[in-house]
Amino acid sequence: MSEEEVMVANKAPEEVCTEEQYNYYAAQCKVALDSVVAKISTLLEMPVPDGKEKISFRIEKRIKAFEDVLEKCDGRGYSKTIKSIRDNIKDVAGVRIVTKYIDEPKKV
Repeated sequence: MSEEEVMVANKAPEEVCTEEQYNYYAAQCKVALDSVVAKISTLLEMPVPDGKEKISFRIEKRIKAFEDVLEKCDGRGYSKTIKSIRDNIKDVAGVRIVTKYIDEPKKV
């Protein structure tokens, strides 16, 4: 065996992320998401400079489910370790601003 083959053979298999590990990471993402949503809400509730009515909006947010993250890792060929999830899955947390009128997203 070459030195490289010995190193690969001695390497411990990567540990698949547990649901508990993911829930801890997701909770951290939720704290960050809540902070972003609060800032967006504050900005959108401020008076509009042109004196027109405030923007009618609602904010939707979500945290990706554990099973969906593992499925995404499979689909993209990523390992299912917590490190890989942190490094590669960029949409664990998401926010959407829904406006009432079609021209309002430009103002947002």
